[in-house]
Amino acid sequence: MRIPNKRWGTSFIILILTFLSTFNLFAQPKDTSEYSTDTLNVESIFFKKDRDVNVSFSNVTYSEIRRAPGAAEDVIKYFQSTAGVSTGYDLYNDLIVRGGAPSENLTLVDGMEIPNPNHFGIPGTNSGLLSYINLRLVNDVNFYTGGFPAKYGDRISSVMDIKFREGSKIKHSQELSLSIAGFGGFFEGPISKNSSYMFSVRRSYFELLKDQLRGNPIPNYWDFNLKLNYDAGKDQKIKLIGFYVIDKASREFSVGELQLAKIYIFSGLVEYEKLFGKNIFSVSTFVNTSNTLASYDNKSLSFPTYDIDVIENEAGIKSEYKYRISGSNNLEFSVSGKYIYSNDKIYANSFVTPTGYFRPFLDTTKNIRTSKFNASINSNNYLFNKKLLINAGARADIFNYLDEKVTVAPRLGLSYRLFPNTTLNASAGIFFQTPSLIILAASDANKNLKSIRAAQFVLGIEHFFRQDILFKMEAYTKEYSNYPVSIYDPYSIYINYGTFFGTSFLDRATSIGEGTYKGLDISLIKKLNRTGLYGSLAISFSNSKFRAAKNVTFPLDFDYGKQLTLVAGYQLKDDWLFGIRMKFSDGRPYTPFDTYISESANRGLYDMTKFYSARMPAYSRIDARIDKKFRFNAFNLVLYVEVQNLMNKDNVYEYYWNRNSNSVDVNYDWEILPVIGISAKF
Repeated sequence: MRIPNKRWGTSFIILILTFLSTFNLFAQPKDTSEYSTDTLNVESIFFKKDRDVNVSFSNVTYSEIRRAPGAAEDVIKYFQSTAGVSTGYDLYNDLIVRGGAPSENLTLVDGMEIPNPNHFGIPGTNSGLLSYINLRLVNDVNFYTGGFPAKYGDRISSVMDIKFREGSKIKHSQELSLSIAGFGGFFEGPISKNSSYMFSVRRSYFELLKDQLRGNPIPNYWDFNLKLNYDAGKDQKIKLIGFYVIDKASREFSVGELQLAKIYIFSGLVEYEKLFGKNIFSVSTFVNTSNTLASYDNKSLSFPTYDIDVIENEAGIKSEYKYRISGSNNLEFSVSGKYIYSNDKIYANSFVTPTGYFRPFLDTTKNIRTSKFNASINSNNYLFNKKLLINAGARADIFNYLDEKVTVAPRLGLSYRLFPNTTLNASAGIFFQTPSLIILAASDANKNLKSIRAAQFVLGIEHFFRQDILFKMEAYTKEYSNYPVSIYDPYSIYINYGTFFGTSFLDRATSIGEGTYKGLDISLIKKLNRTGLYGSLAISFSNSKFRAAKNVTFPLDFDYGKQLTLVAGYQLKDDWLFGIRMKFSDGRPYTPFDTYISESANRGLYDMTKFYSARMPAYSRIDARIDKKFRFNAFNLVLYVEVQNLMNKDNVYEYYWNRNSNSVDVNYDWEILPVIGISAKF
């Protein structure tokens, strides 16, 4: 008798539970109560959690992000202090969530998918320098580090769902600001009694921070954010969102090394929302376009010299329907489709990898014209006098470019209230992600790649000590398969790339990479209650084992093993605020160079007998911040001083082979960086 494949067995069990839950939903009596987002846990104004969420979730507001030390008022960087999140280079906005590459993170703004929310975003990833989403427009953010609902897809590690607020319909206001994000202006106000606008513009000043950037390319950029709202009636709304970004950076040295980047981004969405009593229907159309010109001439030869001219465009439509069957039962549907067209010109020279394998040169021009479609369903049901909450759903995706076009991803979440302030949570699900367009453009043979698959299992507990104090602990495992690996370098797997200025191409790839990432995340969160103490403590333990084409297991590049992040602040009654952030972690794993062979070849070659067996020195960083608000008759003034890496710790980012000295050298994370922020609202 043939034993069923383990993956199909997991999917089958989740699908059966999904069916049983949906059947139970329709068996419940209906009522006429209004649609709401009530929660299973103790009612708290400080911790918002919708009914379709069971595990690995946090909600933060604009004010929490604005005052967070170390975040520099960046909506992305704030979450680097979250349990389960590792970071790459300090300069960049990398979010490495439970081991996943930056490309595994989904970002949305008011429901619109943003391919990469960062300035100088690396093609095919969600990494970059800092966010171009202006915090002044943000109301709150839902952040999922795993086990997210079926409506979110084509990503396998995290979801950041950013919600913009509406502009004021009462009066016009302006705000001028200076921060690490640049010089900027923010404007909002009424257009009519039923409509409003918000608009922001910023320009960088990083050219003044050359020393702190330690030789990295000096970026210049502009970003523009826009949101318009129109109340078409008591139960109808129309909104428009738009982003426009201009990025330019260059660096040239006497030794001949060159880095150059020019990036242009436009994203826009128009959405119509209609309330039907207890139900909500929405439909939107969107467009995303980006043009990236980049050159990188790396004389150390750790990575290839390359030139790219990448144009990626997509346009589509999306619809969601939330149906309240009864006070205990909700049903949500979503469907979307988009047309994708990209033009990619890629050149990368031939070179020998640090692992000792030869990669041939790549010189290709590729036009991709294809489409994606997806549909999802999720039911959430209260049982046993609302002690048990079941979320059961499934998602189907179609990507017409790949030979294997269809994936089906069932998901299940459970929450059981053990006590009035204590809840046990669990989830199991299958998640898929299609390879990025730039990988597909590198070779015609890459149409044979499969969607990356991750089976996730999470078990956790939440306990409220008070309405403003929450303790969370979660154990999880992510079982990866179908990850792209190079056919030229049997040690190369794409999950380890995408956290530096540049990119790495797999040329021709195959979907045989696999591995497991396991961990334990512990959080203690104290929200600010008008004045007094607030903060969070996040502790993470992790362990990973991956395999590329070579039958050798190794940990992931950014598996630190143990991490601890403490954020603490104190708000005084007279509008003074003090905050500090401390982050400590084990050093990340790396492969040391074989100095004898490297010296002979005058290039860095690894000691493959010690593949990923060494660890860098432990990482530590302290950031501090002081805020003060001044209130005047005509305007309000907010001043803050933030010092990042207060102790000026030299944290090692990587070891590389310096061809000038023909020896091992070190790249460090950035040194002490003082930041002054000024904001005047009038």
